[in-house]
Amino acid sequence: MMSAVAPAVAVCACDNCGVDSTIVRYCPDHHRYWRGATKLTSVSRIIRECWPIRKNFEDAPADVLEHARERGHRIDKYFSEYLRHGRGRMPAGEWIEVRVGVLALVDWWKSEGIGAAQAQVTVANASEAGTADAIAGHVVLELKCVSALEPTYDLQVGAYADLEGTGALREGVLLHCKIDATAGRARVRAVPVALRQAVDDWRCLRDVWRIAERRNPKKVQEAE
Repeated sequence: MMSAVAPAVAVCACDNCGVDSTIVRYCPDHHRYWRGATKLTSVSRIIRECWPIRKNFEDAPADVLEHARERGHRIDKYFSEYLRHGRGRMPAGEWIEVRVGVLALVDWWKSEGIGAAQAQVTVANASEAGTADAIAGHVVLELKCVSALEPTYDLQVGAYADLEGTGALREGVLLHCKIDATAGRARVRAVPVALRQAVDDWRCLRDVWRIAERRNPKKVQEAE
């Protein structure tokens, strides 16, 4: 009788905490970062919890928001593959709006002659972490597949430059890919970020978050 083979069980990075304290691991299932057994706070969480003004798109229906989120995720994935390997492949049946978005980004990248870049670069300090969409030389780029840019987006770029830690990142760019799903086309533009101001503003927001965490009654009670 043949013995039954148990199906492989995917193990997320959260289950490997404590394995290696010299590297930062990201768990996409739970959007958590770990350095060894220490959980790091994500840049997006800090901005989301501290920014006092509702984003323009937050009043959209839930299904519309989910579709936009999934579209952005797919475009980001394919474009990252192109940056890593200089080529990529989208399966048959992929959404038209995803296809036109990726092709517009690739065309823009080639026309700018930027060349080699790192995709999905994790940067971190002792307590916070984030993932930059792309780093090309001394430029950090954040891809946004949205109808309009929000005022918090450059804070992400500032956070990545700050967390990189060496000062090597001297320019920031928001790569805005705007999809016209009805017409089946996309437009890409590069929006420069005032990086020094973005870093300063990010640090202010982060400090507010740290103060709030320190004064959190639950955490104070746990520390006593």
